Amino acid sequence: MTVYRDDRIAQLISRHFGSVEGATTAEMQREIERLSKALKQQTGDVYLGKKLFHTQCAKCHRLFGDGGQIGPDLTTFQRDDLDNMLLNIVNPSAEIREGFETLLVVTDDGRTASGFLVDRDSQVLVLRGSDGQNITIPQKDDRREPATAQIADAGRAP
Repeated sequence: MTVYRDDRIAQLISRHFGSVEGATTAEMQREIERLSKALKQQTGDVYLGKKLFHTQCAKCHRLFGDGGQIGPDLTTFQRDDLDNMLLNIVNPSAEIREGFETLLVVTDDGRTASGFLVDRDSQVLVLRGSDGQNITIPQKDDRREPATAQIADAGRAP
């Protein structure tokens, strides 16, 4: 709703939901430190890790051929770099791989769509949304703005 940049809508959002801003950099850093400390004090459980991946990550990400195709394939991701991995889990917008930048489209008639760019030609723009479905928008209808975050929900860390 905030993409419309309408003062009346902004006031209603504020009144009913309060602040809709995400965590600050300092808050995310504290969460990364908390998780890092907890993980270094324990040994991992491969079976619970796989279950966690399937419940929290696999809707969007693939790992060894298993999972969704909305976000980047994590198979080649350097999974032994705990600090970098936690950074990407706690703040998925910290590093956005090329091709996975989220675009926000507001059409001339006020419809909105967001997702990453799948295809574009002189006739249409195709986005893949968070549900994995492609959204085709005629080029004549769109006004694009880069979004400020990935599709992924921040704070998905356990």
